Amino acid sequence: MIEYYGNPDNKVVINYKVNDAKEYASAVMKCDNCGVFTYRLSLFYNDKVIYNYTIGTDTNTKEYNILYDNLNDGDNKGRFDAINECLASEELRDMVTLKKLMESYAVEDYVTKQLFVPENMRQ
Repeated sequence: MIEYYGNPDNKVVINYKVNDAKEYASAVMKCDNCGVFTYRLSLFYNDKVIYNYTIGTDTNTKEYNILYDNLNDGDNKGRFDAINECLASEELRDMVTLKKLMESYAVEDYVTKQLFVPENMRQ
């Protein structure tokens, strides 16, 4: 989650690029009543984000950087966490762990697809 604090009457646009993207993507940030603007990005392990803001017609040329290097160490793990663990294992060159994690992910993906079939796909 990226936050910007400012006047709630302003329109704030975030301009960002992830990893080696050539061009910036832009999105209008959501604002609550207190002037906290937010934008949510889905990032994976070792993703790098460069971003700046456009407030009204003024461009804030200061660039900010994020490196996402967190791994979830809690019990509530989802698919993104499993992918992040695979990416971290690959970076550490731990191929044994990577293989186990990939097999576990593939089994979970298969079971999920078998158990949760959309209504319009049932015969």
